[in-house]
Amino acid sequence: MNFSNRDFDLADRRADQERAEGLRRVMSAMAGTGTNDCIDCLEAIDPARRKAMPTACRCAGCQSDFESKA
Repeated sequence: MNFSNRDFDLADRRADQERAEGLRRVMSAMAGTGTNDCIDCLEAIDPARRKAMPTACRCAGCQSDFESKA
């Protein structure tokens, strides 16, 4: 499989977005203002997912969709 520079740029941007969102979530949680809602579908993120991945910003379904678009 051949990857172009565009593919790598898109992957870098997506990783940057995920890191930024994770940092925002952690900082919000530390400030006591965090939410438990998915940023895509706005539904509550399952408590088991929140426990396993405290910085999760998407529910499992939306995260799967997000990753499959890569």
